[in-house]
Amino acid sequence: MIPQVLAKRPELGRILGNSAWLIADRVSRMAVGLVLGAWIARHLGPSGLGQMSYVIALVAFFAAIANLGLDGIAVKRFIDAPQETEKTLATVFMMRICGGTVAWVAAIAAAWVISEDAQAVALVALYGVTLLVGAVDAIDLWFQSQLKSKYTVLSKNVAFLVTALIRVALILCDLPVVWFIAAMAAEAVIASAMLIMAFRRWGEAGTLRRPDMRIASEMVRQSWPLILSGIMVAVYIRVDQVLIAKLLGYDDLGVYAAALKLFEIWQIIPMALVPSAAPSIARAKSTSTAEYEQKLVSLFRALFYCGIAIAGVMAISAPWIIHILYGTRYADAALVLTVIAWALPFLFLGVAINPWTVNEGKMRLTLWRTACGALTSIGLALVLLPRYGVVGGAIAMVAAQAITNFGLNLILPDARPLLRLQLRALFAFAGSKGARA
Repeated sequence: MIPQVLAKRPELGRILGNSAWLIADRVSRMAVGLVLGAWIARHLGPSGLGQMSYVIALVAFFAAIANLGLDGIAVKRFIDAPQETEKTLATVFMMRICGGTVAWVAAIAAAWVISEDAQAVALVALYGVTLLVGAVDAIDLWFQSQLKSKYTVLSKNVAFLVTALIRVALILCDLPVVWFIAAMAAEAVIASAMLIMAFRRWGEAGTLRRPDMRIASEMVRQSWPLILSGIMVAVYIRVDQVLIAKLLGYDDLGVYAAALKLFEIWQIIPMALVPSAAPSIARAKSTSTAEYEQKLVSLFRALFYCGIAIAGVMAISAPWIIHILYGTRYADAALVLTVIAWALPFLFLGVAINPWTVNEGKMRLTLWRTACGALTSIGLALVLLPRYGVVGGAIAMVAAQAITNFGLNLILPDARPLLRLQLRALFAFAGSKGARA
């Protein structure tokens, strides 16, 4: 049945194949990363893991500047103007080099101002190299536009596996945190080199031309809101780790980071399911309002209660999970995981609202949402961390996710229709009312 359908619709087969490569990449990285990450955490101890997490978080703040919000815009341009592929590719590469250089310098400056640890500044400079070599991801965007993401996946997985072996060697040699930061930077360099080799072998574009300033200015006009949104998303997601390092120290951040790692691995569920459901929801939007809303309600309900179920299991088994993976030095991470797990339902709900945002043309709400998330995270962390330690950071995370992805819809008039759909999904009586209406 399925082979016959794919034979009649070859484009569908290409889309499914492309998605399968991306999902397989995430799953394999998650599995290997979880085991290897736990081993590294045991080796470095809470202090070393905390220092490494601080460096990663600080550099992540500036990744939005390096990326310049070009991902979707560049892919669309590759599709819409195939005759200008070489110009577009050269232009995106040039813009990413400039953005990466600015971001790298800014990250080092921020580390110098925020941190009193000279080694941390040096580690940020080392890991910040990833912002520079990220310019090569312009090739990845071209592969995406051609539904050839398997070449990107293969390139990055080769780099991941090579550096995974290097990390194992570093553990066995009992080396300090600086070597593990260097390994992460090396992974980005190797992945970029492999991507260039893949493009030269399987790319269809000719010799790269000089960057086109007309294309660059056009892209900047489209991307600046995305840059701002990306910066706020980075603050929203990472600011708690920087504040913990600053207010409580690396030991506490290491404990918090261990729990956070087990929280973050579950993001793969909504990130895989929502893009798969989005085309069906978009088609229903143009044919039937009732069907469109029902599909959204079903998606909201499925992901929210999936998050509830996972959170419940994680909360109950947190002490056992932490002991098995990380050992006794991370015992305090069990309570952090028990609390932070309850952010999952709201995180899942936040990803699930993306199809509604796109189909209703409410992209500006995303900017408000990320700004609210950033401010809420900072405000709650500053209040709760001094009083409750890393558990306060976990409480801040749960509250920020709930306010941003649900509570904010009570305040913003444009989000009231979304709130109605969320209530139908979350509460049976609301769903019955919606059905009778």
